[in-house]
Order: sequence, then C-alpha cells, then structure tokens
Amino acid sequence: MRKFLIHKHGSQTLSTQHIARQERFDFWMEVVCREFIKMDCRLLTDNDFNGSLRNHRLNEIGFTEIHSQPQAFIRTNRHLSHLDEDPMLVSIPVYRNVNRTIDSRSFSASRGDITLFDSGRAQELVVAGDFEGLILRVPKSKLSQFLKHPEDYGGRIIPVSHSMGLLTSNFIKTLASQLGNIQPDTATSIVDNFLQLLATSLQSIYKQKPVDQTTALKNILLSQIKEYIESQLHNVFMTPPQIARNFGISLRSLYLLFEQDEQTPSRYILNKRLSHCYHALQNIEYIRLNITEIAFKYGFNDASHFCKAFKKKYGLSPRAIRSHFLRCLKH
Repeated sequence: MRKFLIHKHGSQTLSTQHIARQERFDFWMEVVCREFIKMDCRLLTDNDFNGSLRNHRLNEIGFTEIHSQPQAFIRTNRHLSHLDEDPMLVSIPVYRNVNRTIDSRSFSASRGDITLFDSGRAQELVVAGDFEGLILRVPKSKLSQFLKHPEDYGGRIIPVSHSMGLLTSNFIKTLASQLGNIQPDTATSIVDNFLQLLATSLQSIYKQKPVDQTTALKNILLSQIKEYIESQLHNVFMTPPQIARNFGISLRSLYLLFEQDEQTPSRYILNKRLSHCYHALQNIEYIRLNITEIAFKYGFNDASHFCKAFKKKYGLSPRAIRSHFLRCLKH
C-alpha cells in the first residue's frame, strides 16, 4: 500500500495491517464500511484482504482516503434510513485508473477524474481493481448553494482531460494534502472556493445555469444557521424561537428555510444530537464517559428520552452500540 496523501495530523487512520488474516474483511466491513461509508461491502477476490483508510473533516466536508483491494459497496434502503445527512460523494482515483459498475452500468475513470455519486439512493458500486483514492462527502444542502439540484449529477464525471477538470482535480488533491495545516479562520472560505470550483466545472462541462441569487442567499443563511446549531448542541435551552431571534428572522421564516430539507428545525437539532452521541459512543476519546454523560454533553437532559430517541433512529440501544465498539477494540 502507498503512503496516504492526507496528512496524519488531525486525521483518524484505520487499517487491517494488525488484524488476523481471517478477521480482516470482517473488521473492514464492520468498522470501515458501515461506520465511515455507511454501506455494506462484498469481497471480489479470494486473496488475503488488505485495506486502510484515513479520515479528516474540514467544516462540512468529509475527506476519506481509501487504499483497498477489489470489492463491491452496497447501499440499501436500510442504510438510507440511518443516514444523518444526504451527501453527494466525490470520488477521485489518485494513483491508477479505475473500472466501476453502478447497478450494471459500467464505466472507467482515469487517474484524477472526478466522479459524483448520489448517496441518497439504494445502489451497488463494484470496483473491479485495487482502489487508491479520495472520497469526499459533500452535504447536498451545502452544494446546492452553488449548484442547482446536485443530485441530478449522480454518475457524472469531470474528466481530468478537460481544463476545468484538471484544475479542480489538482485543487482537491492539494487540499487533501494540506488538511492538517488549514487554520479554522480560513476553513470556511476554502470550502466555499472548492464548492464554487466544483460547481463551475460541472456547469461548464454539462452546460447548466448557475443558482439564482435569491436561492443562493437563502441557502447561505440556512448553512449559517446549521453551523450555529452545531456549535450549540451542548445548550439544552437551544430552541427554534431562540435560533430565530439570534438570526433576526421570524419563526415562520426559520421553518420555511428547513422545508427544503423536508424536516423541522427541532427534528434537525435532535438528529444532530443523536448523531454526535452515536459517534461519541464509538470514539476512544470518550471511553471514560458513560452513556448518560455523553447524552448530557450533547444537550439531552433526560436519559430515558435520549435512549428511546436513539433506539428509534438507529434500531439499537446506546448500550448495544457501546458494547459492540468495546468488543471491536479487543480484537
């Protein structure tokens, strides 16, 4: 396996290197596919499996670098029901060409080509050869600030042979290599520049009109509100009326902004809190906190209510999730 392009500073790395051979793919499927990619995996070779992953987050954008052997990724309606967000996936093979099949439709991506996938639908993606590349998770709500109906671009390729494709591909790879050095006060503008470049590339190649200014302003406001909610999850007194007052808008306007996501502000806050708790229960940094302490850390003030909401969303109790994580640590 080659060295990671993403620097280790501020990143999380997982590998099968120190896992027993007969347990490697099970580990990969449980910890990597279901946790990070939110899919099931199916091995396509009888050879001993090896895989590694490095994960980093820049504001709303998740960067994952994967080095692995041939496999199929399957996303079912069951996976979709557990998604906390509905992102577009941006895939770039960094070191070699890749042959892929999506729901029986085959296509090739050259090294550096950018392919977009709509993660909001059930599908099977087969990667026929070894994959060494980047996968970016871009929330549709964020991308739609720069690109109309981003889900319409699922399966589209920005070829590196196109001038805009080369520029965008090189920007993404450079950005990935510098993730550990980006300061918080510049992260927002860097993300916006990247998304504007990605949108411009797609509009240039596929001749689509840009987003109108009114829609863009509403989406920017919604993004700012979501960033505020993210920063205030610990605050048990955060409510839709308080958020509306903070941004100087009416409560009705706040609810209208969230209508495009087909959810209410209260539901969005609840899902965000549950998501953070879900990940904290499986994060070694929070191993010393018990389940109730984790729930209270993210704004819940009733342990019983938290457990019921958690099980309704994820199908398992917080205790079951924590126990499964602890068993994985022992392997």
